[in-house]
Amino acid sequence: MLGIKCAKCGAVYMAHALAYPITPDIAEEIAYCVNIGDIPFVTYEGVKLKICSCDNVINTTKEDEAEG
Repeated sequence: MLGIKCAKCGAVYMAHALAYPITPDIAEEIAYCVNIGDIPFVTYEGVKLKICSCDNVINTTKEDEAEG
């Protein structure tokens, strides 16, 4: 499994089984997560997903930021 872990709080908020192909949409999401500093990792064991409580929220738009 490929997982993404938040660099700030340590929450694992994304996982993808590498037995299946990575689609262009998933590749873009992985690239975004890495660009904001989050940590990709590979594991052979299961992962427990958590909700990231940091400001690094995926798919945050400028409108969302203006409201909050």
